[in-house]
Amino acid sequence: MTNGGAFFAGACWFASDLKGYGNLALSDVEVYINQIPEALFLLVYENNTLVRQQFVPSLKQYSFNTIHLEEPLKIDEGKNLRVAVYIEQNEITVPLGYDRGPARSGRGDLYSADGITWQTMEASGSEVDANWNISIGLSPYSNVLPGTENKAAKKLPAFQPKRKANADISFKAVDAKGEPSSDKNVFEGYNVYRNGDRLNNELTTDTVFTDATTLSDKYLTYQVSAVYSVAGEKFSDKVTIIATGIDGVNGQNGVTLKVEDGQLVVLGAHNGDRITVVSADGKLIASDIATDEYRHTVSLASATTGTYVVKVGNATFKLNIKRK
Repeated sequence: MTNGGAFFAGACWFASDLKGYGNLALSDVEVYINQIPEALFLLVYENNTLVRQQFVPSLKQYSFNTIHLEEPLKIDEGKNLRVAVYIEQNEITVPLGYDRGPARSGRGDLYSADGITWQTMEASGSEVDANWNISIGLSPYSNVLPGTENKAAKKLPAFQPKRKANADISFKAVDAKGEPSSDKNVFEGYNVYRNGDRLNNELTTDTVFTDATTLSDKYLTYQVSAVYSVAGEKFSDKVTIIATGIDGVNGQNGVTLKVEDGQLVVLGAHNGDRITVVSADGKLIASDIATDEYRHTVSLASATTGTYVVKVGNATFKLNIKRK
């Protein structure tokens, strides 16, 4: 896009292409990144239903980037599979790469301005006769990432106690003189990460951490790890913070929010999710039901300056709206 903005680029595999692959799962997607965009989301659709959405915080330019799905998707041989990326860019970058063509019309050259209506690049008015460099990787189906499956337990001899305790045994309480811990796997502290970069120079044992750095990034992903002497780092779930001109909005369950022209824009709500906006005193400001679409808009015309709670399905968001 020469003027900057946002768009969707995708590739489609029809149900007929997927015959015989029902025992496999979509586990990763490879995308060629020419220049780093301001933001990139990976989107996966079955027919027209969005079934996976994943923010990608770290990319390499002039390279093929492999994105591993946080939750692999089992192939449904009866449904079309569309894999797309949502790109936000400025006016001087060209984020996404394509091949030399010719385009496989309706398969490798899908374009959308809103994530709802899809067409080919040619039909959109582009002179590009090519396919996006988007490919998929299939793996034996598992609902966890490759390499993290539970290993089969080793066969060990049955444990037999050397001496059984008497029936009238009692236990004596002993003062632990402080917090009990394992000498073999001692908790050492926490690390805090933003977009994959560690923020603390040394381990911290505090349960509150303030990131005071001024940033221009629109999407910030935070993660905390607990560090143990033997087990190493154990990571928390990721939390994505979205800077949209309203304070305190974070991504949950694949749902993100932003405000445009006095309207609340909800991205990634699932079909049937109820969207409500409630003031701090409990007054219902707006209500809607999500349909089988990626983008939903809810009017904020009656909202004044103040704090509001937005609920999208089971996800809850806090909005601080400032009216001039």
